[in-house]
Amino acid sequence: MDAYSAVRPEDAGLTEADVEAFAGLSGTAAQVAFLSRCRNRRLESLHTEQEKLEHLDYLIYMLKKSENA
Repeated sequence: MDAYSAVRPEDAGLTEADVEAFAGLSGTAAQVAFLSRCRNRRLESLHTEQEKLEHLDYLIYMLKKSENA
């Protein structure tokens, strides 16, 4: 079993289009580069969501602070 078949593509967040694109690649270097780009997109999305959470936390903090003033 190769490393790719040990994980379902949807578990890694790959779309059907991603799977088709990956399947069309030849060579390990191209596959690693493709998966790295997919990972970077996920990480960027995660950072964006983290920033939104921080803004929400700040708003909550400010509301609680103004309530106690």
